[in-house]
Amino acid sequence: MTLTPRWVNTCDRLPDNDGTVHVLVVHSRSGDLDYAKAKLSRAGWVFSTKPPYSRVVAWLEPDSVSLSRDELSRVPKDAIRY
Repeated sequence: MTLTPRWVNTCDRLPDNDGTVHVLVVHSRSGDLDYAKAKLSRAGWVFSTKPPYSRVVAWLEPDSVSLSRDELSRVPKDAIRY
C-alpha cells in the first residue's frame, strides 16, 4: 500500500524517526511559504540548507517520499494551521 503524501501540522504530531524530512516553513508576518529539508533533533529543527524562513509549521508524510519543489507545491495545504 502506498500512502499519498500529505502535510502534517507540527502542532498535531512530529516525525517518529531521526531521518530528514521535507518541511513547510513560513514567514511569521507575511505568511509566505517555502520548503526545506530538515531533521528534528532535541534542540529543534536542523536544516540541510538554510531556508528563507525558519518557522516550521508542517512536515511531509510519509517521510520516505522524495519530491521535487514543484511536486511539493502541489501537495494540498488546506489543513495547515499557522
